Amino acid sequence: MGLQPHEWLMRLILAGVVSGVCTVLAIFAVITVPVPVAPGVSAFYIAAAVYVPFALWFGIWGGPIAGFVSCFILGIYSGFPLWFSALWAVADIIEGAVPLIAFRTFRADPDLRESENKGKSWAMYLIFGVILSSLLSALWGGYTLAWFLGLPPAAAYIVFLGWFLGDIIVLAVIATPMLYFLTKPIKRSQIYIEGYI
Repeated sequence: MGLQPHEWLMRLILAGVVSGVCTVLAIFAVITVPVPVAPGVSAFYIAAAVYVPFALWFGIWGGPIAGFVSCFILGIYSGFPLWFSALWAVADIIEGAVPLIAFRTFRADPDLRESENKGKSWAMYLIFGVILSSLLSALWGGYTLAWFLGLPPAAAYIVFLGWFLGDIIVLAVIATPMLYFLTKPIKRSQIYIEGYI
């Protein structure tokens, strides 16, 4: 059974709102806590703390799409060409998609507080939602700057390290309490999405 027109509209609005919030947070993070060797990179990328839990609550609309749009706009804001901004923004698709795919594939519950299998929920979140998503996103984001824009390898490593460690901190400190306290009421709402779409 496919989605009804009003369900598509709700998802598009959700993606637009979350993308807007993430864009503001991304630009704020880059201005306030930049990684100095490359434009557009922050050591405290607050946007990730929004689109990672939103991916677990709202599928591709809250996570990968919002992550891509916000990073794409951030790339343009940072002075990158359009083609590179789109390529670079794949980093935030990865960061939202990794936990989404893992949770849906292994049927893990994003409710860290009241899941029937809390151990599984916490392990899935820490492994896929914090560590692996941050690692893969930082690798893509840091090294695309080197491969396509000529950032020296030593600088790319600094970008990778700042991105990776910064995202781990943001996801652990901000996204974790969001999942812990907000998942239950969001799951009860009509906008919660159990699948990908």
